[in-house]
Amino acid sequence: MDKLIYRLFIYSGGGYDGCIWEYNVCFWDKDGKFHNAYSTGHDGIKDENDALETVKVLREFERDGVKNYHHPLSSRINQYTMLLDYTKEEDCKEIAEYGASLVTGIVKFINNVLQEDHNIFIKCHICEKTGQDLDDFQLDEAKHQGVASWYESFVCNECRSEFSCSYCGEDYRECQEALIMNDPDESPICVNCYQEKTERVRSRMQMMVKSNIDEAICCRNEIERREKLVEQVVCDMEEAAQQEPEENLLLNDATPNLL
Repeated sequence: MDKLIYRLFIYSGGGYDGCIWEYNVCFWDKDGKFHNAYSTGHDGIKDENDALETVKVLREFERDGVKNYHHPLSSRINQYTMLLDYTKEEDCKEIAEYGASLVTGIVKFINNVLQEDHNIFIKCHICEKTGQDLDDFQLDEAKHQGVASWYESFVCNECRSEFSCSYCGEDYRECQEALIMNDPDESPICVNCYQEKTERVRSRMQMMVKSNIDEAICCRNEIERREKLVEQVVCDMEEAAQQEPEENLLLNDATPNLL
């Protein structure tokens, strides 16, 4: 077998308690040095010789066009098992198609451990912006199956913040009516946090009544303005709930207590 360099090997590991299998990853860097990045369960690769033997079996399966289920290493190989060059554009496109949790781990290992260049580009699933800097993206769309959980995709910071509360950070993409976005003194903020801040203004007003009547009046005017905005948001949320009741899953959590 030719010497492997700049290679990423993704295969089916043994998983963990309650999970049949999970992605395992190993690398050969620019000098051909082997790195067993993530290896789990009874099917996790033990060393380089074990990895090379598995790669050999994978190539036999690809050549023959049929999986040899009698081979002792066949359990490591499924439709997601691949040997890829992390410097080649076409191979990196395939890497980027894996779930966001796995891609994040791969990119972090190349950046922090191998400290080598790669051509893996992350894509925001909303605006389709691409980039290589993990700091420009966040994990999005969590998936759960049994005891396993992972993130399916990435969202860029701009899209994430557009429909997120600037105060608590909650994502209101599925219930945009719960965000107050037309207060010139506030970044987008959910109605619950908005009310919490309004109560702080009310407390300040009560403190100012005896010492600074002008400041107290300003506080009262601000409270009235904020309460009108809250009333409008609640009306919008109720209308949206009547039109699409199944899609407004965050309505109960986001609706403020106005009593």
